[in-house]
Order: sequence, then structure tokens, then C-alpha cells
Amino acid sequence: MSLSVREGRGHRADQAAVWAQLSERAAHLKVDSASEAMHDVYARHEEDLIGARLALAAQSAQVGVLVYMAGRWVGLELLAGPWLFARAWPRLCAGYVADAIGWEGRARRRLPADTILARVARGRAEPAPAVGMGAEYRLEGPRLSGATLVTDRRVAHLMAFPVS
Repeated sequence: MSLSVREGRGHRADQAAVWAQLSERAAHLKVDSASEAMHDVYARHEEDLIGARLALAAQSAQVGVLVYMAGRWVGLELLAGPWLFARAWPRLCAGYVADAIGWEGRARRRLPADTILARVARGRAEPAPAVGMGAEYRLEGPRLSGATLVTDRRVAHLMAFPVS
């Protein structure tokens, strides 16, 4: 997505690549899906998703999260306030949980939060056209990529992910 925005093509993902990844993911999880949609993966693993959502529910006053799988940092989500986080987190969480289903990576030493936050702080933020209101910035930094939406001079949502 960042590459598409940077090249002036807007918020367009390579749909063929997205569908190929979904198909590969469904096959890996042994989910038969005529449309190869993630809906079928979610339906098959509904109990896991519900359990994870309950275990990982937003806490009062929580505004962000660093997500790890087996010690490996996989994402950062930061929202403008607790109400917004509580509202957005169930959907964001479902995506992370879906990624974790069937994950076979080996455990790693956990990258400390301050190291990840320092990488984000050192990252370069390039302005990009926003889909809706506010201003969007695409983030690139040492071994990370992401985006942030700024409204009324405040970060509404910042997301960052590791890249190799």
C-alpha cells in the first residue's frame, strides 16, 4: 500500500497478490473455500477468535498495543484515546489473531518496547493523500513500515509493522 501511495496510484493494493496470499493461507490452514475468502477461515476458527478477543480485550484507559507472536514483534497500533481504541481494537485484534492461527514460527527473544518505539520515532513520515478527513503520513524507518492519520493536529491512528 505504501508503495502504491508513494507512486501516486492511491490506496490500492496489488489485488492479485492479495488473493494469492489469501488462497495460500486458506490452503495452509486446510480450509476449503470456493471463493478463497478469509470469511471461511474465520468461520472455521471461530472459537479461537472468540477466545482471543476475550483474552485480549481492551483495558480501560488503553490507547495502544504492541503485538507479539512467539516473542516476535508483528505490529503496533496507537489510537487517539481509550474510547477510540476500545472501538477499533476488536477488528484489529481479529486480524492479528487470524495471522496467528496456524503460525509455525519459532519463538524469539522479545524485542523491547522502547526499541520498537525508538525505531518509530526515528522513522521518516512522508505526507500522502488521505482517504477521508485528516492528513495521512506513510512511515518508513529502520526495519519498519506503517502509516499515521492526523486530525486536528493529533494522531488519530498510528500503525507500524516490522519489515525485513
